[in-house]
Amino acid sequence: MDLKEFIDRERREAAAEAAEENKKVTEELKKTTAELDQAKAEQRNFQKLTSILLEEKLVDELKRAAEDETYKESLYVKFGVKPAQD
Repeated sequence: MDLKEFIDRERREAAAEAAEENKKVTEELKKTTAELDQAKAEQRNFQKLTSILLEEKLVDELKRAAEDETYKESLYVKFGVKPAQD
């Protein structure tokens, strides 16, 4: 193998490694973006529920919803913030 062949092989290997790393980073970014979008949606839902409960003067329900995920989900459905999940 001469120097040119060696350099060409090294370049191909480096390019393949860079492409694989890029693929991994892209997948992780997609995953992180999806998680961020979901967290933002959850925050908007809770803000909407909070507004509804405060308008209805249901402060005790709001306090419980802040601490109890299952109860909060039931209130989302009850007040139409989110559809019921089967």
